[in-house]
Amino acid sequence: MLMESTTKLVLLAEDNNQEYISFLKAINRQPYDIQVLRLDNGYSLLNMLQTAIEPYAIFLDVNMPYKDGLATLHELREMERFKKVPVILFSQSDYLNNIDLAFEFGATFYFKKSGDGLRLKSIIEYIFDSPFFAKGTQPPKEAFFIDK
Repeated sequence: MLMESTTKLVLLAEDNNQEYISFLKAINRQPYDIQVLRLDNGYSLLNMLQTAIEPYAIFLDVNMPYKDGLATLHELREMERFKKVPVILFSQSDYLNNIDLAFEFGATFYFKKSGDGLRLKSIIEYIFDSPFFAKGTQPPKEAFFIDK
Protein backbone atom coordinates (compact mmCIF):
# COMPACT_ATOMS: atom_id res chain seq x y z
CA MET A 1 0.00 0.00 0.00
CA LEU A 2 1.14 3.52 -0.78
CA MET A 3 2.31 5.05 2.51
CA GLU A 4 4.66 7.89 1.60
CA SER A 5 3.59 11.42 2.48
CA THR A 6 4.64 12.99 -0.82
CA THR A 7 2.02 13.59 -3.47
CA LYS A 8 2.12 11.16 -6.38
CA LEU A 9 1.29 12.33 -9.89
CA VAL A 10 -1.08 10.21 -11.95
CA LEU A 11 -1.53 11.08 -15.61
CA LEU A 12 -4.93 10.31 -17.07
CA ALA A 13 -5.51 10.34 -20.83
CA GLU A 14 -9.29 10.43 -21.14
CA ASP A 15 -11.39 12.39 -23.63
CA ASN A 16 -14.74 11.96 -21.86
CA ASN A 17 -15.57 14.53 -19.14
CA GLN A 18 -17.94 12.23 -17.25
CA GLU A 19 -15.34 9.43 -17.16
CA TYR A 20 -12.77 11.95 -15.90
CA ILE A 21 -15.08 13.03 -13.08
CA SER A 22 -15.75 9.40 -12.15
CA PHE A 23 -12.00 8.71 -12.09
CA LEU A 24 -11.38 11.73 -9.83
CA LYS A 25 -14.11 10.62 -7.44
CA ALA A 26 -12.62 7.11 -7.26
CA ILE A 27 -9.12 8.51 -6.65
CA ASN A 28 -10.42 10.87 -3.95
CA ARG A 29 -11.96 7.90 -2.14
CA GLN A 30 -8.51 6.33 -1.83
CA PRO A 31 -6.23 6.74 1.21
CA TYR A 32 -3.44 7.90 -1.11
CA ASP A 33 -2.07 11.39 -1.70
CA ILE A 34 -2.52 11.58 -5.46
CA GLN A 35 -2.78 14.46 -7.90
CA VAL A 36 -4.41 13.70 -11.26
CA LEU A 37 -3.35 15.54 -14.39
CA ARG A 38 -5.76 14.96 -17.26
CA LEU A 39 -4.93 15.08 -20.95
CA ASP A 40 -7.61 14.36 -23.52
CA ASN A 41 -5.60 12.22 -25.95
CA GLY A 42 -2.42 10.20 -26.29
CA TYR A 43 -0.72 12.80 -28.43
CA SER A 44 -1.05 15.43 -25.67
CA LEU A 45 0.16 12.93 -23.08
CA LEU A 46 3.28 12.06 -25.07
CA ASN A 47 4.02 15.78 -25.53
CA MET A 48 3.64 16.33 -21.77
CA LEU A 49 6.13 13.54 -21.13
CA GLN A 50 8.79 15.43 -23.10
CA THR A 51 9.13 17.64 -20.01
CA ALA A 52 10.81 16.64 -16.75
CA ILE A 53 7.52 15.29 -15.40
CA GLU A 54 7.82 11.98 -13.50
CA PRO A 55 4.44 10.24 -13.28
CA TYR A 56 3.73 7.69 -10.59
CA ALA A 57 1.30 5.96 -12.97
CA ILE A 58 -0.37 6.53 -16.33
CA PHE A 59 -3.98 5.59 -17.09
CA LEU A 60 -4.89 5.45 -20.79
CA ASP A 61 -8.31 5.22 -22.39
CA VAL A 62 -8.06 2.85 -25.36
CA ASN A 63 -10.45 4.90 -27.53
CA MET A 64 -9.34 8.52 -27.90
CA PRO A 65 -8.97 10.92 -30.83
CA TYR A 66 -5.61 11.79 -32.44
CA LYS A 67 -3.67 8.95 -30.77
CA ASP A 68 -5.45 6.10 -29.02
CA GLY A 69 -4.34 4.33 -25.87
CA LEU A 70 -2.73 1.36 -27.61
CA ALA A 71 -0.58 3.53 -29.92
CA THR A 72 0.36 5.73 -26.95
CA LEU A 73 1.30 2.69 -24.86
CA HIS A 74 3.45 1.34 -27.68
CA GLU A 75 5.36 4.64 -27.90
CA LEU A 76 5.69 4.92 -24.12
CA ARG A 77 7.28 1.51 -23.81
CA GLU A 78 9.84 2.45 -26.48
CA MET A 79 11.09 5.23 -24.18
CA GLU A 80 13.65 3.96 -21.66
CA ARG A 81 12.54 6.51 -19.07
CA PHE A 82 9.02 5.06 -18.90
CA LYS A 83 9.67 1.31 -19.10
CA LYS A 84 8.96 0.79 -15.37
CA VAL A 85 6.15 3.34 -14.96
CA PRO A 86 2.86 1.47 -14.45
CA VAL A 87 0.57 2.03 -17.44
CA ILE A 88 -3.03 0.94 -17.06
CA LEU A 89 -5.37 0.76 -20.05
CA PHE A 90 -9.14 0.86 -19.85
CA SER A 91 -12.02 0.86 -22.29
CA GLN A 92 -15.80 0.64 -22.59
CA SER A 93 -15.29 -2.76 -24.22
CA ASP A 94 -13.48 -5.90 -23.24
CA TYR A 95 -12.56 -6.63 -26.85
CA LEU A 96 -10.05 -9.48 -26.58
CA ASN A 97 -7.80 -8.19 -29.37
CA ASN A 98 -7.30 -4.88 -27.50
CA ILE A 99 -6.54 -6.72 -24.26
CA ASP A 100 -4.02 -8.95 -26.06
CA LEU A 101 -2.33 -5.96 -27.73
CA ALA A 102 -2.18 -4.05 -24.44
CA PHE A 103 -0.50 -7.06 -22.83
CA GLU A 104 1.90 -7.48 -25.76
CA PHE A 105 2.81 -3.77 -25.71
CA GLY A 106 3.63 -3.95 -21.99
CA ALA A 107 0.68 -2.45 -20.12
CA THR A 108 0.58 -3.18 -16.41
CA PHE A 109 -3.17 -3.84 -16.24
CA TYR A 110 -6.35 -3.52 -18.34
CA PHE A 111 -9.90 -3.06 -17.10
CA LYS A 112 -13.33 -2.42 -18.55
CA LYS A 113 -15.05 0.86 -17.66
CA SER A 114 -18.45 0.85 -16.05
CA GLY A 115 -20.67 3.53 -14.58
CA ASP A 116 -20.21 2.01 -11.12
CA GLY A 117 -18.12 4.35 -8.95
CA LEU A 118 -17.61 1.75 -6.21
CA ARG A 119 -16.32 -0.75 -8.77
CA LEU A 120 -13.86 1.82 -10.12
CA LYS A 121 -12.70 2.64 -6.58
CA SER A 122 -12.17 -1.08 -5.96
CA ILE A 123 -10.21 -1.51 -9.21
CA ILE A 124 -7.94 1.45 -8.49
CA GLU A 125 -7.33 0.18 -4.97
CA TYR A 126 -6.49 -3.27 -6.36
CA ILE A 127 -4.07 -1.74 -8.89
CA PHE A 128 -2.25 0.47 -6.38
CA ASP A 129 -1.96 -2.37 -3.86
CA SER A 130 -0.68 -4.87 -6.43
CA PRO A 131 2.94 -6.03 -6.07
CA PHE A 132 3.20 -5.79 -9.89
CA PHE A 133 2.30 -2.10 -9.73
CA ALA A 134 4.85 -1.49 -6.97
CA LYS A 135 7.63 -3.19 -8.96
CA GLY A 136 6.64 -1.65 -12.30
CA THR A 137 6.27 -5.10 -13.82
CA GLN A 138 3.53 -6.85 -15.74
CA PRO A 139 1.52 -9.62 -14.06
CA PRO A 140 1.03 -12.98 -15.76
CA LYS A 141 -1.60 -12.93 -18.51
CA GLU A 142 -4.30 -14.50 -16.30
CA ALA A 143 -4.02 -11.60 -13.79
CA PHE A 144 -3.67 -8.83 -16.42
CA PHE A 145 -7.36 -8.15 -17.16
CA ILE A 146 -9.10 -6.89 -14.03
CA ASP A 147 -12.67 -8.15 -13.95
CA LYS A 148 -14.02 -7.14 -10.54
